[in-house]
Amino acid sequence: GGSVTSGSGASHGSYSWRGLIGEWLKNNFPEANITNCNKALGETGTHLGVYRLNKAVIEEKPDLLFLEYSINDFYDKASYERASTQFETIVRQVKEALPNCDIVTILVTDFNQAQNLLNGELHAAAKAHSDIAAVYGLPVINVGSALADTLGALNWVPAASYGEDTVWSEYVKDLVHPLDKGYQVYFNVIKEYL
Repeated sequence: GGSVTSGSGASHGSYSWRGLIGEWLKNNFPEANITNCNKALGETGTHLGVYRLNKAVIEEKPDLLFLEYSINDFYDKASYERASTQFETIVRQVKEALPNCDIVTILVTDFNQAQNLLNGELHAAAKAHSDIAAVYGLPVINVGSALADTLGALNWVPAASYGEDTVWSEYVKDLVHPLDKGYQVYFNVIKEYL
């Protein structure tokens, strides 16, 4: 994944969704040998994910892999076709090299896309990732939608920009990077799924 998976915006990496899920797994499966390995790299989408896959992921031989690239594919202006092809390449290569590895697709959001999520709309890259996940029978956890729903429950009426939006700024430090409170929302929905 990108910077949201690496934990940008959190007061400490342990408060990111990835850090919180890693700790939750350790606490709920104490007999298992769990290593939370962060291979996320900020500003990367599936184009670089494909390139980094063997060294960064496959060589580590994970049992569980979270993939989060849709927002950076959106920022890269990846078409539906390009986002789906590159995402499928990652999924297919992991499945071929590590057939027992479970893959979970994570969809995050940003200020502008959160408004669309309130109306049930996914951008093209998120739709592409979701569609490929469906073909391979992979779960999709739309944590961005959970954040939008949380804000919607607070009667969120978005300001003209994220810098002026006091409700958004309680959960997210800028356009896309959650604060601890936003990461808690992301974590809660992933934990609920698991």
